[in-house]
Amino acid sequence: MPVPSICWPANLRKLWGFWAMSDISPLSPMEQHEAQLVRKLVEQVGGLKNASYFTGKSKSQIARYQSPNDRDSIPLRDVRRLEERTVGQGGHPLITRYLANQNGYVLVQLPGEKPKPLQLMKYIGAMSKELGDVSKHILDALADGTIDGDEARGAITECFDLLRVTAGLVEALKQLVDD
Repeated sequence: MPVPSICWPANLRKLWGFWAMSDISPLSPMEQHEAQLVRKLVEQVGGLKNASYFTGKSKSQIARYQSPNDRDSIPLRDVRRLEERTVGQGGHPLITRYLANQNGYVLVQLPGEKPKPLQLMKYIGAMSKELGDVSKHILDALADGTIDGDEARGAITECFDLLRVTAGLVEALKQLVDD
């Protein structure tokens, strides 16, 4: 009569084989990039401990949201809670901006009040900087005579930055027309 403990490793191998054949496939490059954005957002709020506190989720759950190997996705309410704490940081609101860009939109924070001359000059300066960034990115990419997908994605990011600043200037100028 066989001893059950001797059969156990074979059964365990079968169980692991089952999991290996199940629907656990690697994340797509886009999903991995989205996990990286969540990681950056978590860093902006001060790490796993702070993100856990602000969302009410465990640190291990937050870690799964930012893992390029885990299918868990961060809920919108948690994105909102974290992005509320990153105002003024680079790229804010990070995930909201990414989602807008993925869907063909440019996210622009509208001016809150009638612009002062100094604010208009800052818009012009920012537009000049962004146009320079777009030009440099494309010209650097063309150094070898062609633009590959990664270079094009980088140029698109720079173009969105230019569009955001330009749209902000347009909205600021509209406030002056309404007088």
